[in-house]
Amino acid sequence: MTVRSGEHGPAVPRLDRGAADAAQEQFEEATGDPLEGHADDRINEAVQAAQELAEETGGFGVPGRPLDRRSPFFVGMAAAAGVAVTIGLVELIIHARSVLVLVGLALFLAAGLDPAVTWLTNHGLRRWQAVLVTLVVLAGVVAGFLRQRAARATEDEEDAECMEFHRARMML
Repeated sequence: MTVRSGEHGPAVPRLDRGAADAAQEQFEEATGDPLEGHADDRINEAVQAAQELAEETGGFGVPGRPLDRRSPFFVGMAAAAGVAVTIGLVELIIHARSVLVLVGLALFLAAGLDPAVTWLTNHGLRRWQAVLVTLVVLAGVVAGFLRQRAARATEDEEDAECMEFHRARMML
């Protein structure tokens, strides 16, 4: 068997010439009718019928009857598609959770700081300057909060050590 590509399509397997001759001889012996020309006639008839049908129907064939939306097959396929889409969305949200949290935080900060930026813009600063001032003030507030929290944690730690010392002393 050899593979040859024709001008009208992809490569197709074809029988070797010797095998084709043997098949023709077997057909002639079995039917008593020579095969010469029969296959070509049938192919030409089929091509002609296909061309006529394509001209009549616009190339897409005759439409079949519409699907019954209540059939078990249709209902099952719709349900399976819904489940697949739901699973895909849940997986997407799970994998993108950290990004979604950051996007939500950024939106919250932008909505919360916009009034300050707008106020500074209305009082003569350019927008980029107003954004810069607002971010510096926000960074100062966050730094002050963290410093106070660190001092409080140090005091709590010292208080815990002191309590441990008194507890140990009372046990003696």
